Amino acid sequence: MVQTSSQRESIKNRLREIGTILWSPDAIDLERSARQSLKREERNLLLEYAENLEQVEASKCPICGETVRITMDLGGLHGPWWWKRSPVDFPADMACEHYLFYQGAINFGDRIPTEVTETVIAGPGAPFIIERVLGLPDVRAVVSQLQTELQDRIFLTTYFSPTALAPMQLHQFWLREKLPIPNEDGDVEFTEAFFDPWEFNLAPWFESKKLFWIQPDDATQTLSSSTPNFFSDVSATLMRQVLGAGAIELREAPFGQKNTMYERP
Repeated sequence: MVQTSSQRESIKNRLREIGTILWSPDAIDLERSARQSLKREERNLLLEYAENLEQVEASKCPICGETVRITMDLGGLHGPWWWKRSPVDFPADMACEHYLFYQGAINFGDRIPTEVTETVIAGPGAPFIIERVLGLPDVRAVVSQLQTELQDRIFLTTYFSPTALAPMQLHQFWLREKLPIPNEDGDVEFTEAFFDPWEFNLAPWFESKKLFWIQPDDATQTLSSSTPNFFSDVSATLMRQVLGAGAIELREAPFGQKNTMYERP
C-alpha cells in the first residue's frame, strides 16, 4: 500500500523523535527494556516506510521503450531514502534488462533544505553525464526531471545498454558512495567508489544520439535528442552539495581521483 504524504510524514516525525531520544545524553539513563522497545519501533517504522514508498515513473529505456519506475521519496529530504547511510533496504526499481543505474542532481533554487537531519549527498545543482560510462559503445542515457513536494528540481540521468557490462564498468547510484561488486555466486566481494568527473556540456551528447531527454510533466515520456532543450537554462552550483543539520555545504566535485579507501583481492 502506497503511503499518503501525511502518513509518510508521520513516520518520519516519529523516527526523528526516536533518534533524538536514543542519541541524547540522557539515553544512558534509559532502562534496557525501554531502549529495546524504541529500537524495535524504529526498525518497524523503517520497514513500513521502505515497503510502502511510491515507485515513481522516472525515465524510459531508449532501447526497448519500457518505463523505469524508481522507488523514491519525493517529500522533504528528511526521509531515510535520502540518507547517506541507508538504514533499510528499499524495493528494487522496476525496469527492463537494459537498465544499468542512475545518477542525479538537485536544484533547490533559493530554498535551504532545513528539514535535513541526516547527511545527504545530493550532488550538483545541474544535470550531468558520466563520460566514461556514456562513452562505452552501446551505452545510452536519458535525462529527466522530477519535482519534490517542496518544489526542488531533481535531474536524473539514467543509463542503459543492450549488452551486459562488467560491474567495474558501472558506477554507484545517486546518493550512494559505494558500488557493491559481486562475485560469480552473486555475493558481494568488495565495494568500489568511483570518482568520475561530471560533464555538464550535454549538447554534443544529444547531437550524437547517445543522450536523450524527457520534457517535464510529459505523461507519454517521449524521448528527444534535439537541442537546445529545457536543461540548457539551468543555473546552479556545479560543486558537490552535501546536506546536513539544515544547511548546504559545497565541496569539491569529483575529478577522476583513484579510489584508495578499500583494499581488493
